[in-house]
Amino acid sequence: ADTTTIYRAASISKSFTAFLMMQLVDEGIIKLTDPVELYLPELRKLNGYSDSTRITFLQLASHTSGLSREPELENANSGDIDEWENKLIASIPTTYIESRPGTKYNYSNIGFGILGLALSRATDKPFMQLMQEKVFAPLGMKRSFYVIRDEDKTKLAVGMEGGPSETIDIESPRTEHQGRGYKVPNGGIYSTPNDLAKFMISNLGYNPILKRQSLETMQTEKGQEPNKYGLGFMIFHNDQISMVGHHGQVLGYTSQFAFEKDSKFGVILMRNYTLGATDLDKASFI
Repeated sequence: ADTTTIYRAASISKSFTAFLMMQLVDEGIIKLTDPVELYLPELRKLNGYSDSTRITFLQLASHTSGLSREPELENANSGDIDEWENKLIASIPTTYIESRPGTKYNYSNIGFGILGLALSRATDKPFMQLMQEKVFAPLGMKRSFYVIRDEDKTKLAVGMEGGPSETIDIESPRTEHQGRGYKVPNGGIYSTPNDLAKFMISNLGYNPILKRQSLETMQTEKGQEPNKYGLGFMIFHNDQISMVGHHGQVLGYTSQFAFEKDSKFGVILMRNYTLGATDLDKASFI
């Protein structure tokens, strides 16, 4: 393993989806306060929907949409990646509005899936193509993608599920390389530590794609204690410092992406196993 080894970034993908959203805001294509159903009218089929529960882009990206964490559709998180949009749309009627939008933090994977599809609809471009053209390519992230390419398979770390005292399972993580159902905008990215460093550098204001005000908006807390969250970014605190970033976990892979805004220091940890001796949050602070 080295800094060019490819891992699954898991929920760090949410930071990319929010970053893409802010690009469209900067370009005047959408507004953070726009109701998402303007672009994705299927949201009217949400379980518990009414005119008083219209959800905005800002609420989806800050986990204040009130949506449940996952849909109740059977096998929503499995299936070929080419079918992710259909799986997401099928999931919407089985997704519950658990609290009035804008009133409460509630981490929602399905919410970020909906966000990604809405961005695609707003631009009339496939989501994965949009990310390649507007984020990966401009930042020179040549080993970041949603579909593992044949030429990159030799650099892909083999995902291992299970802890130190358990039988190691490599087959379950392997099956997910074909797709994870609707889970593309919220957890589908493959990347390397080197590529994630390029994304981090841009979020610190160097080689910026976004306006500085948009970066600040993403990195400012929207939730209440103890759930500190900006737009696509968690805000980590301890007694000494605050960091901005995200962690991620899928079958066989765990990751951590965090930076301290004032000092401009950051850390990226990616590993090809689920449980281990290293606490990624604590290691980042250290």
